[in-house]
Amino acid sequence: MGVFVVQCFARMQAIAWLILCSAVFHDSAAAQVAAEEEAPVVDQATKLFQEGRALMSEGKYGAACAKLEESMKIKRGIGTLYNVADCYEKLGHTAKAWRHFREAASKAAASGDGERATAAQERADALEPMLMKLRIELSPGAQTITGLELSRDGSLVPREERGVAVPVDPGNYRVSATAPGRRAWSTEVIVREPGKVVTVSVPELAIEESGPRHETSPKRSVIPTIMLAGVAVAGVATGIGLTMAANSAADDAVAQRSALMARNAPFCNAYLPSDNQTAAECSALGEALSDKDFFTNAAGLAYVIGGLAVAGASVYAFWPASKPSKTVVVRPVPVVIGRETALWIIGSF
Repeated sequence: MGVFVVQCFARMQAIAWLILCSAVFHDSAAAQVAAEEEAPVVDQATKLFQEGRALMSEGKYGAACAKLEESMKIKRGIGTLYNVADCYEKLGHTAKAWRHFREAASKAAASGDGERATAAQERADALEPMLMKLRIELSPGAQTITGLELSRDGSLVPREERGVAVPVDPGNYRVSATAPGRRAWSTEVIVREPGKVVTVSVPELAIEESGPRHETSPKRSVIPTIMLAGVAVAGVATGIGLTMAANSAADDAVAQRSALMARNAPFCNAYLPSDNQTAAECSALGEALSDKDFFTNAAGLAYVIGGLAVAGASVYAFWPASKPSKTVVVRPVPVVIGRETALWIIGSF
């Protein structure tokens, strides 16, 4: 029985050793694979870093900073951060340089590298008095707007930065503000003086009008339409009255002619002698015919004036209104001279 227990225990020890060895081998193999996969990436970061340093030595700081930024995206090391900061300082981008020096100092301190932490912090402290800052603050009216968003050169400004003097690189900045139901607002500021703070105050945004805006024509006065309508009614009424008068004169002329024919009187002729009765009847007939012609012509003129008034009222009421450069007034005036009728057009320009 004892021999069996010893054998079982020995077998269990062997199995345990096998499992442990397998685990150690697996971990070391995985680490080796990871290192092999990471090697090309590290090599690329190193290559970009060296290219950036070479460009800096040539004084090509714009291209150098771009190369160092690419290297830092692959591996954000302390040395790369420090060199990026140094490059931006030489380029004149003091805010970016200050931020990267501070990050390099923080990373170095966290890793126990006191020497590099001190060097980076000293560079950041030296830059701080020269920093240019931009403060975006809200006016009392803007503070009450719901959903207000601020942006600086298209980048959203975090809420914690509102009213805070934030270090920025020298240059021109467009500050914008938007909110639902409000008109967008923006302004451009110049930040160039070292050590100074430029403040932008965002006003209360105007309320956006609901629906599309349309250009509306100026409202017309209804008085001209009413006046023209009155002229039209008066013209038609006058025309009807004159037509009735013309018909009455025509009836009188027919009666006078019938009376003359009933007496077998000679035709009315100024060149033929006639008795007094015939002369009187001929005179009455002539007046009746003349009255008929006069009233007929006057009625036609009244109808024309009424029609023109109707047309004028329609055009005035329905034609799109425009801003006149000067006042123009035109009105028709019927004129009766003796037994002749005429239509005068009177206007002021």
